[in-house]
Amino acid sequence: MPYRSDDLVSAVRMRCQLPTAANDGKFTDLNILELAYEELLTYVLPEVRKARGNYYVRSLDYAVASGVSDYSIPPRAQGASLRDVTYIDPNGNGWSIPEIPLEDSDYYKSSGSTWWSTAYVYTIEGNKVRLRPEPTREGTLRLRYYERPGRLVPVSEAMKVAGFGPNPNQVQGDVPLTWTNANIFDSLSAGPTFDTFGMDATAAVVTAGVGGSIDFTDPYPSELAVGDYIALATESPVVQLTVELQPVLTSATVVRVLEALGDLQGVGVAQAKMERQMGQAVAHIQPRNDGEQPRIINRRGPLRFSRRWQ
Repeated sequence: MPYRSDDLVSAVRMRCQLPTAANDGKFTDLNILELAYEELLTYVLPEVRKARGNYYVRSLDYAVASGVSDYSIPPRAQGASLRDVTYIDPNGNGWSIPEIPLEDSDYYKSSGSTWWSTAYVYTIEGNKVRLRPEPTREGTLRLRYYERPGRLVPVSEAMKVAGFGPNPNQVQGDVPLTWTNANIFDSLSAGPTFDTFGMDATAAVVTAGVGGSIDFTDPYPSELAVGDYIALATESPVVQLTVELQPVLTSATVVRVLEALGDLQGVGVAQAKMERQMGQAVAHIQPRNDGEQPRIINRRGPLRFSRRWQ
């Protein structure tokens, strides 16, 4: 089962009967990983989104300043789209706020009231969330979004965690020779469910080479363990898919390789297998909880809505 990017490449080469990269004039390992990442983004992830199981959902909090209405959609959001927009007041009370048409943005710019001071709707213009009415006091804007998995890179282009310390910010392992403290880093789980523990971490000191280390500016994520990975930001040496979907990605990549080789008969066989695997995998990921059905809650009812009038 291919969990790491190198395992995925090996599986594709075996299925396509391709020689190793050193003896193959057609496909390098990087070529195969590029095709796999394209299939991950354009074929597999849309099917995961359809399952509506909140896979890949992360949140980013912005401190809302008085008089500031526009806040950027996170750059790692799939399709530059959002799962939810929540406003949290200074007392910690939060509520999901509804989207209004862009055409109504200027109409709602001001609340028309001297006592109303929080945003209660939003609109999207370009890649910005615009709060309406314009906030007149501080708060927190929480944007929930579907995280885009890291671009697949060979395991050799990442650092496998071998240990920690002696200072609380240091992670030890074999550090790629090209890395410096000018880079920014992600920390990634090596096993299911292949989460991104931390994003865009900066480093004070990078000691490259075998037995090297990275001294991060801030403490590393508490979930990070020996055997996990540090990678350059937005990259990943592990396939960030639930285990049941990983064979689907392998088959989708095989289809792309066979297409490039002109093996039309092989394409048909591989595509049929890919579609069968996808149907079987969807049964595993939807619904997310077999024992529960989502409940519809009237957030605008009098008992809940009254919390918002402050």
